[in-house]
Amino acid sequence: MTLEERDRSGTEQCPATTDVLREIVDHHSLVDIWRDHHPDDVSTFTFVRVEAHRSRHSRLDRIYLSRFHLSQAHSSSIQPAPFSDHHLATLTVSLCAERPGPAYWHFNNSLLEDVGFVASFQEFWLAW
Repeated sequence: MTLEERDRSGTEQCPATTDVLREIVDHHSLVDIWRDHHPDDVSTFTFVRVEAHRSRHSRLDRIYLSRFHLSQAHSSSIQPAPFSDHHLATLTVSLCAERPGPAYWHFNNSLLEDVGFVASFQEFWLAW
């Protein structure tokens, strides 16, 4: 299934599954990273099948990334894979350690020295 007409030849075979995928992508703020890097490319596909003098092609294989991590994605590509009717989708990302910012929750370690907090947490943990 694909979300955009430019990513396939012909019509979508199962529109209901496309709606589910679109809902997941929207709900989780996901980005098709290859399409983000190559917005004008309409001739690169990850699946090609030739039958009875007719070819079908689509970009079935995709990598989704949270829009909050787009700056860590440096490059993406689609390359033929031998012995398969699917191509290889790749993504190069930066995995360098980043300091937590305001968008990331982190535990305040000083609470471990707070007797009231520790007692409350122990009671919670035993009940859970």
